[in-house]
Amino acid sequence: MNNKTDEQIFKLIINSAKRRFDYSSFAENFKELSPDFAENLLLQIIVDFAENKNIEIMKITIVNKMMMIGLFLDESQLFVFLNELKEILKFEISTMKIALDMLANKIDQAIVLNVISNFLQ
Repeated sequence: MNNKTDEQIFKLIINSAKRRFDYSSFAENFKELSPDFAENLLLQIIVDFAENKNIEIMKITIVNKMMMIGLFLDESQLFVFLNELKEILKFEISTMKIALDMLANKIDQAIVLNVISNFLQ
């Protein structure tokens, strides 16, 4: 697996997602952490939804991860936010599901990149 190609695929999906909601306000919450933190969190949320993970489990996982680095989140607000993202990012979640399925089935990564790029245009 070519990690660089995987990164390009995921970056296309993340960049599309960033345009669908107020990403700058979202990222502002994590500005004191690494520059990529918000983007990585958004990627994880999209992947979790694409893998049909339970939203309650996702919420608990995120809250626990944040607590481990000293950030405390309002669980009810996070639950609402995750539900909103699930609706707003339906297209990106579906696209991620397709990308993950193609990669799992060992479809050539260049083909996957091309297909995902065409989806997102």
